[in-house]
Amino acid sequence: MEDLKKVIAENEDPAVKDQSLILRFGSNSDQIQVSRILMSYLFMKLTDTFGNVPYWSYGQRDNPDFQALRLGDRGKRIPNPKYTDAQVIYRDMLAELKDAADKLTHGKFTFSFIRSQFEGWSQTHYEKGVKAAMSFWGVSPAEIDEYVKQLPPASRETVLTQKYIGLFMDGLEGWTLYRSTGYPKTLNIPRVAQMA
Repeated sequence: MEDLKKVIAENEDPAVKDQSLILRFGSNSDQIQVSRILMSYLFMKLTDTFGNVPYWSYGQRDNPDFQALRLGDRGKRIPNPKYTDAQVIYRDMLAELKDAADKLTHGKFTFSFIRSQFEGWSQTHYEKGVKAAMSFWGVSPAEIDEYVKQLPPASRETVLTQKYIGLFMDGLEGWTLYRSTGYPKTLNIPRVAQMA
């Protein structure tokens, strides 16, 4: 977890955050959000196993009760951190996960498509997902607006097809979507020759 905290620190440090080595792994914001998600997972495992544990949270890093991961903090070293109540940890982890997911660039359009699905193929979330995906890939706002005007109504097929299109540079996710949903229907299915 110290390594994840270091990833966060380096992506916030003005002296190094714009270096090409750091940006090779995604935007500063996305690296921070992924680190938060991974830390929440690790703290969940610790809390599930041991109950009350020392805890640290990005969203509440100045909370005096969250003292874990402060062994190396200059001026704020806490060699014997106090234990945080498991219920407090779970509540904060949920807030951390929601905030991190909302701030993930790639996650915005995926989340909108998922919301559309769970809200009866909501046209509003369908359009938000398409806009976020196109924006993520650098399409101009004018072109996005023109494209969205021509979208067919939200349905299982149209939402999942647009989600597939939004994942065009993420082959594994696109293939997984296709394999699990059967959409888009425009793919040619390879034929396996019958063995004699």
